[in-house]
This record gives sequence, C-alpha cells and structure tokens, in this order.
Amino acid sequence: MFPSLFWKVTILKSRAGFDPSSEGKFTASIDFGSHTSRFLLGQICAPPALFLPVIIKRLYTNLAEGFPQDGPGVINKKAMGRAVDAISQFVAIAREYSVEHIAGAATGIMRRAENSLELLKRIKEKTGIDINIIKGEDEAALTLMGISHALKFNGSPDIFFDLGGSTTEIILNRGEKKEVYSFPVGAFVLTEQYLKHDPPLEEETGRLKQYVDRIIADNVASYKNRGNDTVLIGSGGTVTSLMALALGIDVEEVTPDRINGAKLKLDMVKSICSMVRSMPINERLRLKGIDEGRAEVILSGTIAVISIMEFFGSDSLTVSYSDILEGLIISYLKGEKR
Repeated sequence: MFPSLFWKVTILKSRAGFDPSSEGKFTASIDFGSHTSRFLLGQICAPPALFLPVIIKRLYTNLAEGFPQDGPGVINKKAMGRAVDAISQFVAIAREYSVEHIAGAATGIMRRAENSLELLKRIKEKTGIDINIIKGEDEAALTLMGISHALKFNGSPDIFFDLGGSTTEIILNRGEKKEVYSFPVGAFVLTEQYLKHDPPLEEETGRLKQYVDRIIADNVASYKNRGNDTVLIGSGGTVTSLMALALGIDVEEVTPDRINGAKLKLDMVKSICSMVRSMPINERLRLKGIDEGRAEVILSGTIAVISIMEFFGSDSLTVSYSDILEGLIISYLKGEKR
C-alpha cells in the first residue's frame, strides 16, 4: 500500500551568511514515529536562538503497517528493515558533520509494539546510537518546547496538539497546571482501519469521523470552552501539509520559516477535506504540498484536525512546523535528561 522508502529533504540556507561547514559545533535529533522517521541537524549558537537548523530529512518508514488500532502488536520485518535503513542514513549524515550528540526519541507504535526493544537493539548494533522510547506525556512536553521556542511563546498556548501517525498528544494550559493527553488517533492507523476504498466511501469517512469525535470527547472530557480567544496550536505532518495546500506551495517550500506561525482556518480545512475526499490517491499526488507518503493518509488526518478544531470550538489554528525535533535539541542544550 505504501512506498517502502520516500525521501522528503529540506536543506535550510543560513540566515545572516551562516556557514555550517566552518562555524560552531553540530548536534542532531531523530524522531522515530509510527509513519515517518525524521532527522534534524542543527549548529549550536548563542542564546536566544540556541541552534540554527541546517538539514531536515524525513523518511516514510511506516512502522504502523498492519498494526492494530488499539493494544499491543508486532512491527513487521519489512518495516523493521526500512527503519534500520532510515536511522543508518541519518546517523551517516550526522557523522559527516561530526555531531557532538544525537538525541533520539521513539514514539507512537513503538510504545505498544511487542518487538520494539528488538528493533532498537538492531538500530544500536548497526549505528551505535541509542533511541529511547518516551511516554506520550514526554512527547507532548518536548513538542511544546520546540513549538514555544520557534513561535517565541513566553508561556504556553491555551491548547496544543500534535497529530502523528498513530497517536495524538494534546496539552491544555491551565495556568500553572498543564493537562496532558495521549490517545490512539493518528493519520496512518486511521487510514488503515477505516478507509478501505480509493477514493473512500462516504460511510467509511463517516465512521472514521465518529470514532475520532468519540475518542477526543472521552479523553478530554474536562475541557470547558473558553470562547473564541482561545489560542490553538497544531503540529505534525497532516497540519503542515494542510497549510501547504492552503498556501498553494510545493513540498520543497515547506520550511520552518514559511510555515511557523501561519494561520489555518476551519472553513479552509473543511474545503480541503471535501476536495481530497473524492480524489483517488493518484490525483492527490498532483496537488501542491502533497508528497507520495502523505497522499494516502491526508484525508484521515484532515478529518481528525476538523474534529479537534470543532471540539475546542476554534475557527482557526496556528501552525507549527517545529516540534519534537527542535524540542529534543533544546532539551539537550539546556542539560535536561529525558
């Protein structure tokens, strides 16, 4: 169903004449998720920037392929092979830049897979690096750290969510108290579980929407709508792809400088949903902002975004390209242990 390997590569040109080959030390992070494995290489600099992003890479490794929607499961051998290959390529790039540290976090399916430790052992043997399985709460906190740094929040947004391949993390800001939720809503797993036809049938998308609505309501039952001034921040591949579609830009133009802080309206998300719902996958690939790995899961992810925005009563969403990758580097630079 999905391509075995598909690269999304962004090389970020420096600001103010920054030369990554001659100045500063380098550090890197890896986000080892259910649908994608991603890599960020940054050059360390003085506060407040802390680091400048140099290279971002993404591989669609599809660890969640054939994985159950809930409960434990097993990552299949092909997916494990794709994952080891992806991490090996990331580490090879990091070594070219003589990085002083690689921070790696495994999320989503890796928390539930019965053979996740076997996969991490294979990665360690092949690359020499350790990737840690982190809790949903830590994933949310690291992602929020990356978002707050990139968008220059002094505190925290009222509501933040990160929609991944198999899970969604939500943080509600209650002043000094933060409520963190992690539940099984992800673009990849939803696609495999509900969308059996291409394009999908109306009853399939209807069942998917009902499931997402129920899961959010059950997990975030304490939320009380505080009105239209609520600040909602979203991150993840679906959210950034939706922003690219709304802006009409190509995949190569999807960078932190272009996406961070952009606003996405609910009516635009619904319009995109209506458009892609009737499109077979091969037609979605012709859309600007959609690559081969995203085309198959964009509809289910978009439906989930609509459900989240409707639940929180928000007619707009602030988009963040920056996320856990940046959070991992910032956490390391600040000397935090996770």
